[in-house]
Amino acid sequence: MNTRAVLGAIVGLGVIVQIFLGESGLAAGALRDVHATIGLLGLVIAAGYLAVNRNNKRLAAIT
Repeated sequence: MNTRAVLGAIVGLGVIVQIFLGESGLAAGALRDVHATIGLLGLVIAAGYLAVNRNNKRLAAIT
């Protein structure tokens, strides 16, 4: 099992939860902005994991 892919999936799930909390109004006031910001940062991290995993597969296929 690829640990990077699993970690990326966990981060992706956390992103969805954070965005949901921030956008649904379950967090009040400034916490809503904090949850939305954490969600967006997590989205960038998850996209980075996807890019790294794709590049590793391409490099493995070339070599």
